[in-house]
Amino acid sequence: MDPDLFKSAKSGNVTELKSFAEKNPEALEDSTPNGNTALHIALQAKHTDFALEISRLRPSLLLKQNSRGDTPLHVAAKAGHLTPVRELICQADKCFNRCVLTIENEEGNTVLHEAAKHDSSGVVFLLMRTDRHLMLAANKAGASALYVAAEEGIDQTTERILAAMNKIPDAYWEGPNGRTPLHAAVIRGHIDIIRVLCDARPEFLREKDTDGSYPIHYAAALGNLKIVRMLLEYDKHIAYFGDRDNRWPFHLAASNGYTNIMKELLQRFPDSGETSDNQNWNALHIAVERGNLEVVRYILNSDKLAELINEGNKEGNTPLHLAIFYHQFSISLLLLKDKRVEFNVINRKGQTAMDIIVCDHEVSRKLEKILIWKVLSQMGGKRCLPGKDDRDKDPRTQSYKGLSNAISTVAGLIITVSFAAAFTIPGGYIGDGSNKGKATLAGKPFLWIFIITDSLALFSSTCIALLLFFAGLDQNSHPAATTENELNNQSPNT
Repeated sequence: MDPDLFKSAKSGNVTELKSFAEKNPEALEDSTPNGNTALHIALQAKHTDFALEISRLRPSLLLKQNSRGDTPLHVAAKAGHLTPVRELICQADKCFNRCVLTIENEEGNTVLHEAAKHDSSGVVFLLMRTDRHLMLAANKAGASALYVAAEEGIDQTTERILAAMNKIPDAYWEGPNGRTPLHAAVIRGHIDIIRVLCDARPEFLREKDTDGSYPIHYAAALGNLKIVRMLLEYDKHIAYFGDRDNRWPFHLAASNGYTNIMKELLQRFPDSGETSDNQNWNALHIAVERGNLEVVRYILNSDKLAELINEGNKEGNTPLHLAIFYHQFSISLLLLKDKRVEFNVINRKGQTAMDIIVCDHEVSRKLEKILIWKVLSQMGGKRCLPGKDDRDKDPRTQSYKGLSNAISTVAGLIITVSFAAAFTIPGGYIGDGSNKGKATLAGKPFLWIFIITDSLALFSSTCIALLLFFAGLDQNSHPAATTENELNNQSPNT
C-alpha cells in the first residue's frame, strides 16, 4: 500500500484522501501484507467519515477480504460501529444487492456472527432487520449467531436474537455437535444467559447433543451447583435423564468427584442414587474406577446409598473387584475397612477379589498388591479359581528375578570399584621427606569430596546387596505363590 494512503487511513484525514484519489485513483485498492485495504484500516481506527468517503470513491472495496477473510463490514461489526455499518449497507445495496452481508470469513462467520460475538447488540438488530436470511446461517463450526452470543455471555444480544427467532420459525439456533445455546451457556457458566434461554425456550432443557448429553449433564460434570439448582427449578424431571451411556447427572457428579452435587440430587430426588448405566455401573462403580476417594467415602457414609456397596455390574464385579482391578489401593483398603463389604463375592468370570489380586502379574506397585493380599487373607478372603500357578510362563513376572539379578550385579561391581578406590587415593602419596606416605592432596577439598562420595557408594551398594540377598524376591514372595489350600488354611491372625 502507498505510504501516503496508509497514513491518511490511519489518521482519518479525508482531505488527504481526496487529494490522493485525484492523483492516483487506482491505488485506492492497494492493501497491506495482511490484505487490509484503506477501508479496513479506517474502520479499525474508527474513522467513519474517511471510511464512508473511500467506500463512495471505490465501492468495490466493500467486497475486499483480508487474510482472515474479513470484509470491511466484518471489521465494523466487530467494533460495534452502528453508523458506518448502516451507511456501508446502504452503499452495498446500491452496488451489490446486499450480497456483501452473506460473505463469510475464514471461520465461516457472517457479519451477524461477528456482531453477536463482540457484544454489538445494535448492529445485530440492524442486520436481522435488514436481512432475515442471516438467521439461517451457520459458521464452519456449525454455530449459529444465537449460539455464539450465548457462548460469549452477551445477554442483550441473546435476548434480541431470541425475540427475532419468534418471527422466523426456520431460524437456525444450533451449535457444534448438536449443542443448543443452553449447552454453551452452561459450559461457560453464564448464569444470566441460562435464565434468559430457559425463560424464552424451556424446550432447550430437554435437547441433547450428539453425545446424548443434556445441559444438566454438563452442569453436574463441571460441578456447578448453582446452575444445577437453577436448571432443576425450571424442570425437575431432567434429573432422571440419561446420556448415550444412560449415565444420569448423579453418575457424572460421582465420576468427577463433586459430592456437593450428589448431596443436592439426593436431597431433591432420594431415588436418584439407585440408577445404573447401560453396563449396570452404579455411582460407586464409577467413582472407584476414576479413583475418586472422597466420593467413595461419601457413599459409604450415606445410609441412602448402602445398597450400592456390594452391587455387581454387568460382569458381576462389585466395587471391591473394580478397586483391585484398577489398582485403586487406597479405595480398596477403605472398602475392606467397611464391615458391610462382602469380599468373597464371585463375578461372572468366577473370580473373587482374592483371585484378581493373585492373578495380577503386572510388575508395577507390587508392595501395594502384597498389602491388599495380606489384608484379604487375614479377613478370610478365599480364591474361587483353581490355585494353579503359571507365572513362570509369563515373561512379565520373570522381570522380578531379572531385575533383582541385575541390581545385585551392579551393586557388586560398585562395591568392588569403591573398595579398590579407597586404596588408590587420587594424586598418590608423597614418596620422601618428612611427609613420606602422606596423601599428596591432603588438606585439599577435592580429596574430602572423593572420600565422602566413595564411602557413600560403598555403604549404599553393600546395603542393597544385603537386602536383595535376604529378601530373595523369588516365587514364594509373590501372592500368586500361595496355593488355594494354603489360603484356606490360614487363620485370620496369620
